[in-house]
Amino acid sequence: MARYFDPRILLTTRPSRRLAALVMALALLPFLMAGPAQAEPARTAPAPEPADTARFDVLVFSGVSNFYHDSIPAGIEAVEELGAEHDFDVTVTDDAEVFSDKGLRPFDVVIFNNTNSTPERGNLLDADQRAAFQRYVNGGGGFVGWHSATGTERDWDWYAGLVGAKFQNHPAPRPGRIEVLDGAHPSTAGLPQLWERNEEWYNWQASPNGDVHVLTEIRTTDNPQGLTGGPEHAHSWCQVYDGGRSWYTASGHHAESFDEPLFLEHILGGIEWAAGVAPGDCGATEWDSFDRVQLEDDTNLADPYSIAPLPDGRVMYIQRTGQIKLIHQDGDDATTTLAGDLQLSLPTTRTADGLTGVAIDEDFAANGWVYLLYTVPPAEPVYRLSRFTLVGDTLDMDSEEVVLEFPIWRNELLANVHMAGSMDMDADGNLFIATGDNTDPFAQNGFTPIDERAGRRAADAQGTAANTNDLRGKIIRIHPEDDGGYTIPEGNLFTGAEDGGGKTRPEIYAMGFRNPFTISYDDANDALLVADYGPDASTPNPLRGPAGLVEQNRIVEAGNYGWPYCVGPNTPFIDFDFATGVSGAAFDCASPVNDSPNNTGLTQLPPAQEPLVWYGKSGEHSALFPEISGGGAPMTGPVYDYDEDLDSDTKFPEYYDDKWFVFEYGAEWYKTISLMAEAAPSDRFTPAEPGDVQSINSFLPGLTWNSPFDAEFGPDGSLYTIDFGGGSGVGRGDHNDGSGIYRIDYVGGEDVTEPRDRCFGGYSTDVPVWFGEGSDSGVPNRDSGDGCTIMDLIEHEQPFTNHGDFVRTVEGITSGLVGDGVLSHRERASIVRAAAGSEIGKAVELDGDRQVPADKIGVVGFTVRATMPAPNTEATLAALATCGYLNMEPSGGLYGYTGAQLGALIDAAGMQAPSVGLDLGQIENDIEGVIQTAKDLGARYVRISGSAGWDAEDYSRVADVLNEQGARAKEEGITLAYHNHDFEFRFEDGVRLYDVLVRETDPNLVDMELDLYWAVDGGVDPVGLIQQYPGRFSLLHVKDRAADGSFADVGEGTIDFARIFAHSTLAGVDYYFTENDQPRPNGISSACDSRAYLETLRY
Repeated sequence: MARYFDPRILLTTRPSRRLAALVMALALLPFLMAGPAQAEPARTAPAPEPADTARFDVLVFSGVSNFYHDSIPAGIEAVEELGAEHDFDVTVTDDAEVFSDKGLRPFDVVIFNNTNSTPERGNLLDADQRAAFQRYVNGGGGFVGWHSATGTERDWDWYAGLVGAKFQNHPAPRPGRIEVLDGAHPSTAGLPQLWERNEEWYNWQASPNGDVHVLTEIRTTDNPQGLTGGPEHAHSWCQVYDGGRSWYTASGHHAESFDEPLFLEHILGGIEWAAGVAPGDCGATEWDSFDRVQLEDDTNLADPYSIAPLPDGRVMYIQRTGQIKLIHQDGDDATTTLAGDLQLSLPTTRTADGLTGVAIDEDFAANGWVYLLYTVPPAEPVYRLSRFTLVGDTLDMDSEEVVLEFPIWRNELLANVHMAGSMDMDADGNLFIATGDNTDPFAQNGFTPIDERAGRRAADAQGTAANTNDLRGKIIRIHPEDDGGYTIPEGNLFTGAEDGGGKTRPEIYAMGFRNPFTISYDDANDALLVADYGPDASTPNPLRGPAGLVEQNRIVEAGNYGWPYCVGPNTPFIDFDFATGVSGAAFDCASPVNDSPNNTGLTQLPPAQEPLVWYGKSGEHSALFPEISGGGAPMTGPVYDYDEDLDSDTKFPEYYDDKWFVFEYGAEWYKTISLMAEAAPSDRFTPAEPGDVQSINSFLPGLTWNSPFDAEFGPDGSLYTIDFGGGSGVGRGDHNDGSGIYRIDYVGGEDVTEPRDRCFGGYSTDVPVWFGEGSDSGVPNRDSGDGCTIMDLIEHEQPFTNHGDFVRTVEGITSGLVGDGVLSHRERASIVRAAAGSEIGKAVELDGDRQVPADKIGVVGFTVRATMPAPNTEATLAALATCGYLNMEPSGGLYGYTGAQLGALIDAAGMQAPSVGLDLGQIENDIEGVIQTAKDLGARYVRISGSAGWDAEDYSRVADVLNEQGARAKEEGITLAYHNHDFEFRFEDGVRLYDVLVRETDPNLVDMELDLYWAVDGGVDPVGLIQQYPGRFSLLHVKDRAADGSFADVGEGTIDFARIFAHSTLAGVDYYFTENDQPRPNGISSACDSRAYLETLRY
């Protein structure tokens, strides 16, 4: 039964480090003072008090307005016990008031412990609390959520991005298994690959896959009822999100979960990763973590067939038409040269012979040997394996050593189609060669080619793939020797002596293949990986056999893989007589017999082996492999071998270690296959054995391919691929439209993000502790020892409504700093006196008796810019003086005059120029000229404006410039000031850009000119800004904003100037300059009307 829980204050604190306890106590002071009627007594967790060196701090938030999970107390207790055992501090609450900048500052991780809310029943966080939480994450804060954390704040898209998904619904709790995909992340490294547990399994409104790094997923084939969203059903994940770290698991419904050692290990790893103390990559399955770099386009590609990255960074690839080429890389730039050409001159229309395979010798760096497999031109029906030597960038064609030759059918029916040709060499120097059955695939109505009629040998794969005395339809394994010959490794399928000799080839490692188009050797696990094409029948026929199935095989010992008698999971074909059209019995896959007249080998064959994975064009057998929706052209790629010591910025992360990359030429996708390393016994579900498929997962599903064809990892850990394109050009010797050779780089997912900046947007240590005009303590704003400055801890920008509360806050913080040795008693006293003498927290009343002093009202020259240049300058100044202006701020240039000339004209009109607007370049590069201009005008202030394109680093740099040049200007009695627009109030990584500038400029050297229109337009309350930075605003641009956002004359818009001016003393205002950026035609009437309004305004 659902229980709905009314939020209450439940605060559980365990003693923490000084900063955490101090700031947390200040944040909750109003609630603790409210008395026991409003809060439960604080309780101390049973765990022992942690040392002062606790590694990090955790906040467990258990707010609920909707369904209350009975496992919430168990989650709290589990985290407390983990904290005691693993040395991190834990604070527990279900009250959202902690979600403020001060309240969140102590914590490295915030855990949403089965939180649950809906807009209808009430969100847990209000707008200010959401903003504070977002700033916390922006500043590097960690987030952990479990189970119904995805059913929290359901109308907040930012939070949905943080937690990773939105809860949709769930079937009833029941047993299931979790596929652990990431064996390297600290939250999953200790879990079994198939983790069986009882849980309430969640469905998502939209799959998070691709946007987060999925750590585990539900095995949907175990108990699929009620599960939606497809087979790749994410269950836990992590991500670096908007500046912070986020980790989530959908487990945790039952209280008993928090007693499970594996589940506790799971959440501990998530907490430690989110805190930044445990390394772990969380970008491996976020698809924007990869870049695809094109190394060759289709204008230079004719049937690109196989790729071979070289140890030195060059990339070799071959074209079926006979060319061997080298790609030379320079970052993302690449050039291609021709290394050699076999000059095959083959008729290539609708055939697959030619240059089909390339392999690099294991000792290539020393010997330069390259192996090529090709059909000899033009008439000889021979497949040839030769060794060549690469000298520099040239393949020495005269160095050819013919290692192996064997006959093939050529120009008999369409036998040339099934040639395969892929090669790979293992670490022991054994060379594996894949050959096709060299049989016409189009003469059997899509079923098996066993046509035994005379003259039809090219339509009978029993003479090739099922022939133990033929090297076609096989995997050949030999050991090339230095002299150009080869030896036979132990463990091949035959010795050559069977049945008296002459009926087997000892080179055969595996037989019974149709067209094993690509192979790859997994050295780490001593396994050969083979992708084999199947026949084309779209539906089964009881008189002929099964529909076409294709296979991905993993071979660890020699064997027979069944073709042409069996396919897929040893599904037999029917012994069909092509001469009579009569169907016989099904073939015996366990004991196949080859009695074809085209067979020259053994009659009794080894038993057929099942492939690891099989599927059909329309998704047949999807119940076993639901991740594969269909396809008919399988390709095998490499198994990734992660090298921790490899120094490469683009190598794939450890997540992919031991994952097998497979792809589809026809269905145009890439996937990875993960295999069981250990057995997974189960009483409820199908047990798994080592080598079984653990999971199949998409790889870069949003990337468009035409025809994926080959893939190999390079020495840099990047994946090199061939896209065959949309088909060959004219005569299949022209360029392939849409083809390309690519390098896929991993470019995301740092192991650990930067440690959280507890004092995001913090105050500069170059300024004193200062609380407004007349409230300079004279004490340097030094680092407090926790990475925060003294003013960061005081955080006086959080508006205090009570002056006494503010002073007491300062007293408490500075007392602690004395105890820590940061401040002396004398320095503390100076800071407290400055706080007491400040205006912070003092109420400002609108008594209606005050007005703007007439001698402090001025006009910004930008308003009258149309008439200020000669010959109208004097008339314009006279008109402004006539309507009462005593001051002007020249802006937008000096209207064609020098400073001395303009100053004389202003003076002649009976006015002054106490401020002038210049640009940053003048301040930065010619401060002496700026000072002289100001003196010529009689100005006490020089103000500049910024640029909409600046980022936080730019504002920090500008602050340095203003401090440096402001010190020089101050020597001459001139103060530099910064004038805002709206763009300064943007946030970048949780930091408001304006705050960077204000906090990093010295208040004794640099003032602010607050433009009221642009502040309001930027979403800022000017009064709040004044309270945030008292004493910093010597100059105001008094500019009004109409309801539609346009400019208005002062008094004709929506801005409450009386409320703002009531805080002018707190702001430190010296001059009030009226302005209208879009005035009436000559600007004078706008200026005069604005002046008249100020004269009548009372506040």
